[in-house]
Amino acid sequence: LFPYTTLFRSRATAELATALSSRYRLKAADATHLATAVSMGADRFITNKRDFPSTIMEIQVTNPADLAGPADGDISTVKRQPQA
Repeated sequence: LFPYTTLFRSRATAELATALSSRYRLKAADATHLATAVSMGADRFITNKRDFPSTIMEIQVTNPADLAGPADGDISTVKRQPQA
């Protein structure tokens, strides 16, 4: 039995992983993660790999460094001071 069989949500996800791997020259693990995100209907795929193809059309691919931080107006990560 193929060792990664249980990682796939469905046969369709496995087939999508194969197609994405071929289309974008992704490693198997990267294609599996991407296919799972796409098949689950995720809006965005966040990866710290800078060499991830920018040509991916199935989902928005984002590097964490490109996400808004406190300096950009996102205060959700700012520690709040306890109120007295």
